[in-house]
Amino acid sequence: MIRIVKAHSGRRLTVRQLQAWDVKKVVVPELRGPRRTRLYGFDGVRRLCIVAGLLEAGLPANRLGNAIRNIDRAATMMGRAWDTLKIVTDGVSVFVVDGDRGMEATTGQLVSFILLGELERKAREVCGSKMAKMRVAS
Repeated sequence: MIRIVKAHSGRRLTVRQLQAWDVKKVVVPELRGPRRTRLYGFDGVRRLCIVAGLLEAGLPANRLGNAIRNIDRAATMMGRAWDTLKIVTDGVSVFVVDGDRGMEATTGQLVSFILLGELERKAREVCGSKMAKMRVAS
């Protein structure tokens, strides 16, 4: 267990932020020490770093709780731990990505992605096999 003063990612977290996230159940400490000290384990520290990163990217604090709950939901649906998820944000939306599917974490809506690199690879395979068949036929 560690006491958070500065996240290991280099992001500063204030006592007020930790208190608010604890009250709103965004990131809950695993233990409470003397004088209301919040103690976090590995999972808590990882979540704090992700939350701090989302805020740093411009995600409004009032959307944070929904995003975290839906990231948990996406992790459960995908059967993966938080540290293996790909979490992407532009400061407005947050997506949890797993291949060509994902979840918009601030609303909880499932989404499908069109991955251009994957489409290009498939197109080359199809064209290559068609060309090979045409050469054999002629």
